[in-house]
Amino acid sequence: MKKLLFRIMALVALLALASCAGSTAPKDLGPDSRDGLNDLDFELVTDPDSSIQSSQVEGWLTSTGDAQNARDFSSAASQTQGINLNDLQFLQGMYFEPQSPPGSGFSGRLSVRMQNGAFANNTFDNVLLFLFWVNPDTRELSLLDSSRGRQGNWFDFDINALGHMLIAENTTIPRPSESFRVSPFADQAATTTGVNINFFAIPENGVEPISYTWNMGDGTTLTGESVIHSYQSPGSYNVTLDAVDGAGKVAPTISTPIDISSSAPPLENLDGQSIPSTGDELTYTFSATVTGGRAPYTYEWDFDGDGSTDSTSPPPVDFTFEDYGFYVGTLKITDANGDTITTEIVSDARKLGLSVDTSSNDLGKPFGFTLDPQGLDVSDDILVDMDDGNTLTNPGLSFTYTYSLAGTYVVRARAERTFEGTVYTVESAPLSLQVFDNPRPVITGFTPDEGPVGSTVIITGLQFGTREDGDTVLLNGVPMTVLDWSDTLITIEIAQGATDGSFIVRKDRDSDPSDPFNVIPGSPGNPGGQQT
Repeated sequence: MKKLLFRIMALVALLALASCAGSTAPKDLGPDSRDGLNDLDFELVTDPDSSIQSSQVEGWLTSTGDAQNARDFSSAASQTQGINLNDLQFLQGMYFEPQSPPGSGFSGRLSVRMQNGAFANNTFDNVLLFLFWVNPDTRELSLLDSSRGRQGNWFDFDINALGHMLIAENTTIPRPSESFRVSPFADQAATTTGVNINFFAIPENGVEPISYTWNMGDGTTLTGESVIHSYQSPGSYNVTLDAVDGAGKVAPTISTPIDISSSAPPLENLDGQSIPSTGDELTYTFSATVTGGRAPYTYEWDFDGDGSTDSTSPPPVDFTFEDYGFYVGTLKITDANGDTITTEIVSDARKLGLSVDTSSNDLGKPFGFTLDPQGLDVSDDILVDMDDGNTLTNPGLSFTYTYSLAGTYVVRARAERTFEGTVYTVESAPLSLQVFDNPRPVITGFTPDEGPVGSTVIITGLQFGTREDGDTVLLNGVPMTVLDWSDTLITIEIAQGATDGSFIVRKDRDSDPSDPFNVIPGSPGNPGGQQT
């Protein structure tokens, strides 16, 4: 097979889109609750008997807005081959066109392989994506193919048409890391006959409303997020919990054992847990399980460890901390006999932010980083993995780093604290950085700073290089006519359709834009001053 590999360094605004872009802005499609794909690579592969080869096709990555503008949303159906568009999150646009005839249609197979190179450890392994084609005549979407990500974050799609494409994810299908599950808890793992036991469920992910069915192990079935039950005969009972969320997803069945005796055993084995709640970083749900004792029980929660009682409610209990931090709280339980038992509960509510002054740089130039630790103290070690084999330990709140090789790097920071033999870690969001081994074109000025269509402008600068196929000068996104090109000087003619804006020299990458250039209306080829 012939392969053509395109390494995309940044999303490129595609000029060819203007010919089929709709005038109506695309509506907001579906929820935007997930991390999107970024820094994508792709390669094209064709079968030997295909009527068009990969070497005859040019391809670009585009923004989803560019590709969506090619579609007429005002007349589109809400369903696309059985898929509800409101369930889709559009992640990436693409555009493919032949370098020469036969045109946009062909026989045989052309495959596009997408790679998400911005995340490590197979973050998108087994994620299901859908590839849609935008019909240039009807401007409606057609589902071409779907693919689950493979190890290494690859997605393979087969296509039989060229033009605008959209990659989307169905948000109703959970990612592997977003699988729906429910954990059952009981406030007493062992007690005596006739004593009420409080059972409660804590869901992870899932869509509300969630239905819960409890099989109590003695022939009794109860429903609800929390239930109360007592056993009339001594023995060991296996309580199972089944749950179905509002989207019809079924959680794995999980069980919890309950031991019932005829006399009250000692109050022991108190275990408390703190789980972050969805949607609020400082709100945690606290649960607890105790063995033995005699009901009823009283609870004294000190969630933040300040020595005061924050709640006397039975679990589960929600608590919102006032600020980020590492909290060692306590729970004290007293049974009907006056026996007490106490345990510590750790809530790691620290937060670590990491930012950088630019997402791309030339080889040999430093990146400037800023750490934003919230809730950390001097006992916490901060380690920054630079993704080149080097890890910086406690580099300071502001620091610089220079890479020795060109490439893509994913930088992460983490804070570590050891408490009673356990290492607690909090991580920053990853930063994807690009280091280029070729210099970026730089515009230092141009003369004149305004003129009509058809006038000549001389652009001065650095590192323009020798002009190659595809190199151009843009004014507010419109390509200009190039009259002369050298490493430090480019002469252009203001093209028809130009509007006020900034010049950009485009080679492998865009140049730094210069100050705005004003287009004077009423010029030759543009009568009456009407801008086109």
